[in-house]
Amino acid sequence: LDSIQTLQDRDWQADPEDQRTISHLLCDQVEFANVIIVNKCDQINSDEKNQVKRLIQQMNPTAHLIESVYSDVPLDRVLGTGLFSMSDAEKHDGWLKEARVGEHTPETLEYGISSFSYRARKPFWPHKLNL
Repeated sequence: LDSIQTLQDRDWQADPEDQRTISHLLCDQVEFANVIIVNKCDQINSDEKNQVKRLIQQMNPTAHLIESVYSDVPLDRVLGTGLFSMSDAEKHDGWLKEARVGEHTPETLEYGISSFSYRARKPFWPHKLNL
């Protein structure tokens, strides 16, 4: 969370005026989530973990926080929780805009995010990319 790289820095913006970052998407998701998994807790000390948890709680005080290592979380903690409330969701900024047909901009377009799947019969050797 200390560094910010804009989409424009990566030449992923919709236009030259676009200054949104992936951080904006992360914040949107944290603010709206009912359950948030704080993963890789084994890789930070307790002070750092508490700092992350405090930040998340400031952004979304009602979210259930789950600490994990290797994303090892029981499914019943994240699926079928019954935590979603339509009335609460309707109070969230941007909810009505997102709910209206034709007004939703997919995150892939809004933030310039893309992905691909690499498939091959031979193993993938990352060191051959010379990064």
